[in-house]
Amino acid sequence: DLARLRASAAFRDERWREAASVALPLLRADPKDAPLRALLAESLRALGELERSRNHWLRAVEADPKSPELRLGLAVALWDSGEYEEALGAVERARKLGARAEEADYYAVLCKARLGEDPEELLPVLQALMRSRTRATGAADPRLMFALGEALYRSGRPDLASGWFDKVLQLSPEHELSLLYRISSAESVGDSKALRSAYAAYLE
Repeated sequence: DLARLRASAAFRDERWREAASVALPLLRADPKDAPLRALLAESLRALGELERSRNHWLRAVEADPKSPELRLGLAVALWDSGEYEEALGAVERARKLGARAEEADYYAVLCKARLGEDPEELLPVLQALMRSRTRATGAADPRLMFALGEALYRSGRPDLASGWFDKVLQLSPEHELSLLYRISSAESVGDSKALRSAYAAYLE
């Protein structure tokens, strides 16, 4: 019980490595502890260990297949790993199991954006989500910002897209796709100064 409390406290304080190291031996004793498995999976995702995170999310879902929250956790891990079709499948399964519509809609549209669905159809959905989530959390959402920028770029508006990629890069300076899109946006609008700046940032 004390070890479990230590893992929970470390996770709450975002001490991801400590949370993972405490949770792992506990799971060896009780492999079907789905909440603890989810704690380990999310800690590993935060540490950038995406394959291990994905595998532990899968085991958490196996331990509690009727949990919509675990399916959404798996969807995020799959999305981070670039497995967008599989992530969308996990989201829709979570929806059927009773996941909150707002959360399911959020992750579903992120998946659809990366899967190349019609940007003109995605744009109003993304814009509405951006407004509602900003009001609800008061925090910037780099996933939505990138999706919105990408949809604008794909709909032929690189001038508007560029600002969203800049916002993503303010939060995540090494976000490679945003850097590449910023280069392409500058080329599209013929902004040589922005192009030089974008190339310099990419090559750093």
